[in-house]
Amino acid sequence: MVYFFCIVGFVSLLIGLNLVLNQLNLTDDKVSVYECGFKQFGEVYVPHEINYYNIALVFLLFDVELIFLIPLSVILFNGFYYEIDKICGYIFLMILCIGLIWEYLFDIFEVKRK
Repeated sequence: MVYFFCIVGFVSLLIGLNLVLNQLNLTDDKVSVYECGFKQFGEVYVPHEINYYNIALVFLLFDVELIFLIPLSVILFNGFYYEIDKICGYIFLMILCIGLIWEYLFDIFEVKRK
């Protein structure tokens, strides 16, 4: 409990020092958009299609699920498992397959061009 209050006090001290000693000098160079040394051309904030974010979220979802599949495969293929481990593993794989079929049916992977 003492450590918690010490950490909260230290963080509060650092934030307070930052607010007191902060020198906010905004110039045109600091506020302008930087594009690898080139002058800005065209629109700065280009809207992206929402499908790109859907694909990124699906990638993250399956990437995290892969982390769960690796230990499951080691347990199932080494023979060190009980029947409940086998049943839970197959249920997990079935949920993954249903999710993949659902994403395919609702065209989440399809990027529509204008």
